[in-house]
Amino acid sequence: MDKVTGKAVYEDPQKPDLTGQIGSISRDPFGVNPLYYIDSEKGFFWASEMKDLIPFVKEYGLDWTLNEEVLFEYMMFRYTAGRNTLIKKVKRVLPGEILFFDKSERGTINKRTYYGWDRKNEKEFITSEDEALEFIEGKLIENIKQMYSDDTAVILSGGVDSSLLAALTSMDVKKGITTFSTVFKDDKDERKYSDLVAEQFGTDHHNYMIDSESYADSYLKAVWHNDEPINFANSVAIMMMSKFAEEKGFNKIMAGEGADEVFAGYGFFFDPRPLMYRTQYALPSDIMCLLNIKPNTNHFEYRLDLLKDNAYKHIIRDSINPKTIEILEKIKKIGNFYRVRSNPLLP
Repeated sequence: MDKVTGKAVYEDPQKPDLTGQIGSISRDPFGVNPLYYIDSEKGFFWASEMKDLIPFVKEYGLDWTLNEEVLFEYMMFRYTAGRNTLIKKVKRVLPGEILFFDKSERGTINKRTYYGWDRKNEKEFITSEDEALEFIEGKLIENIKQMYSDDTAVILSGGVDSSLLAALTSMDVKKGITTFSTVFKDDKDERKYSDLVAEQFGTDHHNYMIDSESYADSYLKAVWHNDEPINFANSVAIMMMSKFAEEKGFNKIMAGEGADEVFAGYGFFFDPRPLMYRTQYALPSDIMCLLNIKPNTNHFEYRLDLLKDNAYKHIIRDSINPKTIEILEKIKKIGNFYRVRSNPLLP
């Protein structure tokens, strides 16, 4: 269960399993791999990609409409949390969860969490920095040993997280490792750092060149693979480099993705400004451009009022969707609700 794998089991209807159900699907403990399902009167359908449900939608006439209730959440956070997705009837299996279903009883799904923290074996307190470093290093090495195989490469950005990953992996894999980096034609990248790390640890290093044309050509394909709008521009580059690594014979890659979330690497973790102004950075770039929001400014409310002005709407009437204003209004209300006027230094 330490691996990032899911599982689907379908039992013989004449010999149901011990749960009394006919089938079950499960998702890996941390939700690295997606798993979606539709539960309808026509049947129970599941897939690891949302698009793989479309043939069933067409064959059985299932509902495939936009979930407008979560649009404002998606536009604020670039993601919908929990079970809901942007498609109304498509739901997610949650990380570390098993769903049991019975073909004979439509709509009957039992959910169970199979993975949780085992606090009995946890160290209750870490009393020094050295102890913390030793503990984290041990966990990183342990996971590298679990995940690494001969067809695994490391994505090297030149940053702290991927450099540490490359260092620990190269020390564990005696025969040497292969690393890949994304670089750009205009040299506005961090290749001098990634090349330095690759040289230091003697990796078989490959720089993958990306230009504006190849990026644009790959964008729609990345959206198709992502099953949702692209919420981070580097997702396209990661897809392109992953394809390049596959062509070199590597089916798995390890990267420093997620480290900033675990170790509070982003600046906004320590940002004392009210939530209202922090939400502006979570908006998709096209909305930010529409509102003319610039970094380190507090123009959000002013621009929203301006956006509703008839004269301003007349100027941009061909480029704005009325639904956008409705969503922005919801975002504004949420921001006002959470704003702490009495103590603006609270996070």
